[in-house]
Amino acid sequence: MLFHTENSRKIRQDTMKKVTDWINSDKRVLNILSLPYDEVDIFLPFIDFEINNGKRILYITATENGYVNFMKLMKKKQFDKCCYAYNEINSRIPREAEIIVTSFNYAISLEESFGLVIYDEVLEYSNYSKYEIMDILARYYKYDSRIIARSTEVILKNAPCIEIIFREKRVPVNEPRFVSTRLDLEKEIPYIMYEYIQWSIMRQRNLLILTSSRQKNFLVCQHLIEINNDPHFHIVKIDNLDDLNEFKSTERLEAAIIVTNSMHILEAAKENMDFIVYDSENRYFDYKKLVYLCAMASKSPHGENAEVVFLSRNISTAMERCKELIRNFNKKAWELGLVNI
Repeated sequence: MLFHTENSRKIRQDTMKKVTDWINSDKRVLNILSLPYDEVDIFLPFIDFEINNGKRILYITATENGYVNFMKLMKKKQFDKCCYAYNEINSRIPREAEIIVTSFNYAISLEESFGLVIYDEVLEYSNYSKYEIMDILARYYKYDSRIIARSTEVILKNAPCIEIIFREKRVPVNEPRFVSTRLDLEKEIPYIMYEYIQWSIMRQRNLLILTSSRQKNFLVCQHLIEINNDPHFHIVKIDNLDDLNEFKSTERLEAAIIVTNSMHILEAAKENMDFIVYDSENRYFDYKKLVYLCAMASKSPHGENAEVVFLSRNISTAMERCKELIRNFNKKAWELGLVNI
């Protein structure tokens, strides 16, 4: 354990040296590679440097939870001149603000110069593509801003990259299990899926089944209703934002099967939960969605026991890419003594 602690400390020190080297260089762009749901503390040295040099910072994130987490950190670190601007109608940026936290959409409309622009998409899943992110950051690059993009993949071409390997929980990211079937998943559910469902029920775990469409939500729910004989295990179908808000506002059931095609349900995902991606080869499931789902399974206090199943007839490129990314991350972390396997 002492070796692990010392090794973890050394990795952190090496990472922070790379951060310091970039800050003190004349380079203007930087990629930070990280798995989803990582902490925002990595940005503090960059922010300190810019503020001490009289510059303003624009922090762009795609989701509401992203704003909240970053604002909490700024308050904790006593950055008082920090404001939150999320749309053109309701937001006004005070002239004295040093740190502006904003949404992707609002950042598009801003016509201002900043010392540093940070785009951070790892706090929560977003639908924005790599190319959309590149477009918005290119706007600020023209204003002579320094640019940092944090993602699960390299966003900025020909830019240095800092990879964040260490994990607070010291557990690996859940690697998905591929389960194949010959059945047409548009019409019927294979028996092996029932086995996984029964296994979750037996362990009194919640189960999230992610599908690619509302039609598949209906199909899966119809079959589940037919086989579910446990009165304490409830089936919840979430088709839209109203369903999601209702689910989030009601008292959580002890045990539930949640069927949805919305990635936003991950915000409300319970602890003690297993995951099945139904028809995971469908084009709806790009590698980014799959990676975020696996990372969510690892996020809860009991994440090391969570099961992540990709159910499909064939293995897609996105599925392979997701598994390879997670496996490589876990391998690096294990070799450096940063996780317990």
